Amino acid sequence: MTLFERVFGGNDAVYGLTEAAVDAAIAANGEEKAVSFPDTAYALPCYYAVTGVKVTNLKEMKEALGVVKSLMTRENQLNDVFMSGVATALCAEFIEAIKYIDGAKPYDEPCYGHLSDAIIRELGVPLVTGDIPGVAVILGSAPTAQEGVDLVKSYQAQGILVTLVGGIIDQCQELGYKTGANVRVIPLGKDVTSVIHVVSVAIRAALIFGNVTAGDAGALMTYTKDRVPAFVNAFAPLDDVIVACGAGAIALGFPVITNDDKDVPAIPKSLIIQKDVSKFNATSLEARDIKIKITNIDIPVAFASAFEGEIIRRGDMQVEFDGSRVDCCELVQIINTQSADDVADTIGDLPANLANKVLQAADKDMRADINQLLRYHENTAGSIMTTEYIELLDSTTVQQAISFIRQKGKDAETIYTIFVRNPQRKFVGTVDLDDLIFAKPEQPLSDIMNEDVVSVSTNTDQEEVGVMFSRYDLNALAVLNGDDCLVGVITIDDAVDVINEESNEDMARMTNMEPSEEPYLQMSVWTNAKHCIPWIIALLILGTFTTLVLNRLEAQMIFTSLPILISFVPTLMDTGGNAGNQTTGLMIRGLATREFSAKDVGKVLWREFRCALIVAAFVAIFSFLWITIEQYTGIVNLGKVGDPNGHHYDFNGVNIWNGSAFAPDIAGPFAVHALTFSALVSVTMFFAVSFSKVVGVSLCMLAAAIKKDPALLASPLLTTVMDVCTLLIYFGAACAFFPQFA
Repeated sequence: MTLFERVFGGNDAVYGLTEAAVDAAIAANGEEKAVSFPDTAYALPCYYAVTGVKVTNLKEMKEALGVVKSLMTRENQLNDVFMSGVATALCAEFIEAIKYIDGAKPYDEPCYGHLSDAIIRELGVPLVTGDIPGVAVILGSAPTAQEGVDLVKSYQAQGILVTLVGGIIDQCQELGYKTGANVRVIPLGKDVTSVIHVVSVAIRAALIFGNVTAGDAGALMTYTKDRVPAFVNAFAPLDDVIVACGAGAIALGFPVITNDDKDVPAIPKSLIIQKDVSKFNATSLEARDIKIKITNIDIPVAFASAFEGEIIRRGDMQVEFDGSRVDCCELVQIINTQSADDVADTIGDLPANLANKVLQAADKDMRADINQLLRYHENTAGSIMTTEYIELLDSTTVQQAISFIRQKGKDAETIYTIFVRNPQRKFVGTVDLDDLIFAKPEQPLSDIMNEDVVSVSTNTDQEEVGVMFSRYDLNALAVLNGDDCLVGVITIDDAVDVINEESNEDMARMTNMEPSEEPYLQMSVWTNAKHCIPWIIALLILGTFTTLVLNRLEAQMIFTSLPILISFVPTLMDTGGNAGNQTTGLMIRGLATREFSAKDVGKVLWREFRCALIVAAFVAIFSFLWITIEQYTGIVNLGKVGDPNGHHYDFNGVNIWNGSAFAPDIAGPFAVHALTFSALVSVTMFFAVSFSKVVGVSLCMLAAAIKKDPALLASPLLTTVMDVCTLLIYFGAACAFFPQFA
């Protein structure tokens, strides 16, 4: 018999069974009886997806049979064979749907039958992301139970979702092989029509995730072919019904691999004859272009059986080397699954003996890349770059470039920027992916590349790298050696890490703490304390200068005769320090972002000096008014004050509320002394604020000039310098305003 005869014969047989099942259901339940698969929004998903019509009762199912009949053309052409296969699948769906009338549960363990929309959504995400690289449908009975189980195991080890239909289910049970959705081996049912339940999974995935419109059969079949990496393994012997179902699978883009070569002619990449069941796996993956690499890990004890079907969490997996424990999943996975630069960062933090052992586990190419990256100094462009990028000759055509990216792009850190070199290996420019897509296929890259590009050397400081990404809005940055040859690239994700790291360091130093790379909640209390103690001690020592000055001033008659002066010392020191900190914050940010440099000290000083005068004037005026109000309301008291003529006044308790501030005998002297003291404080404020801002600029520029971190140098020095200077200014002004006590 020909393939056409077998498909058409199987199609007729299934249609007859379907028609009889529908008629019997109508006779038993009536035409208006509801019919649908449970826990799905699509009623009969396959029929709905192909036609765009929802079947909700037996009457509508009877009418739908007429539509299915129209698909059963009988021309000896492959398209007719495939459409008949689709019709067979729809008939199988009708038969299976009838089993669920009145909420019946037609399948007993271990079989699942229909899979709900919730399960589709759980499976759909890993299918889209590639966590499930393929879907295997195993149909019939293997030559032996062991061969069948071995085939299932091989797929399971590769992360492939396995669905079972027919005798293979009994064979797995016979050998005690565990099945279920949790281990991704799902027995659907023992009747051949139950294969529709895995077809339904693929079709609902197209509706849910592929934005396929119901009724657009062409788009549906394109999506299942291109985006659902499914295939069928059908064991001999194949009856006509199975052959017809296989034609439906092929129509959806799912190749069928079988060991039956009797009256089953091969169709390249669609219907494949493989006599050796042990080669079903390799043949199936090749047919769907699925590439999976399995690495066997030598384990000193056999533990796998103890965890069969269990979820082993990453934090529970550790391995001990030389008395120290390390997360073993990192050791067995990080090497060949992550990029070379990330691996190099991890290895750089490991003990030398452990790092050597980890490197030995890497493949040759990866090990060479890692060793190259480890040669560069820490915190340089060379240490954070990656060697996994797309580099092409300038003579490469656009068509050749796109073909190369399709082949090698998955292994690159970025494909959005293509780096171009000349025959002498000199870096000459870059090509953006969008420019490449819209260019003519025959154009060489030299015609469309951007030659005006920025680059850095391997020794460039990583902080400067972060600044360049921010300044030039880059996605990737070329790293060159001394010969202007490309040795690596830095991608935006690595640049963001650098920017965050440098920002955290600056923030720590501005708050007078040692920077730490360890997350706060993971840091021990003792470690946190150690970061604080050195700077607290350093500031304590520097603060003694302020104490010495204050001690000398307190010995002066003016401070003993006019105690109110002491009350305003903290306010004046804080205001001066705050003004200086505002300026240092601006300076540190400007130096970090390269808005200016130490060479621009003149421009910056002149700008900040003018700003300082304006700010100081406003602060002085406000201080004068506020302190005057404080004195007249009694918030502060002048105390006992004398004048040059030898008159002494006791202003304690003088305020506007009891009227004493306006008493004839005291109003005049009180006003003079109150205004004098307000003027004293405001004048001190003016000079302290002005001087503080100028000193803040000077210290930051000095730090930049001597190649020191401004955040480290400016903050503690500014505080000490301004405390001392504010006291000296205050003392000098007080002597001028109250000469009788000088």
